[in-house]
Amino acid sequence: SVAGLYGMSLHWGRAMPQNKKAHLVGHVKDTGVDPDHKDPTTRIYLTRVAQPWHVDSCDMVGLLCLKTAAEGGMSSWCSSHAAYNTLAATRPHLAQALRGPWHLDRKNEIPAGKLPHYCL
Repeated sequence: SVAGLYGMSLHWGRAMPQNKKAHLVGHVKDTGVDPDHKDPTTRIYLTRVAQPWHVDSCDMVGLLCLKTAAEGGMSSWCSSHAAYNTLAATRPHLAQALRGPWHLDRKNEIPAGKLPHYCL
């Protein structure tokens, strides 16, 4: 259950808000919003659109499948540390670009007193 996953996650670290509504757990599912992802401020995990490879800005991510999708829903994982170390060993000039800084869009979910983007 979601409560069980959340409880286990508290042993791994501190939960951090995921969006403007301060959700500590995000649900990756088609909510019917922006079905073709034409609005760049829409969180793609709320749509039916496949997510591209990306890095979540956190130390750990957990996924829990509560219901198998009728179609789609495939997930893939990769260790960002392993990918970086491989790149640093084989293409060090490209690894340099991954050191940042990275400017990330808040997707129109801007906390009071903050900019519409932040830097990692």
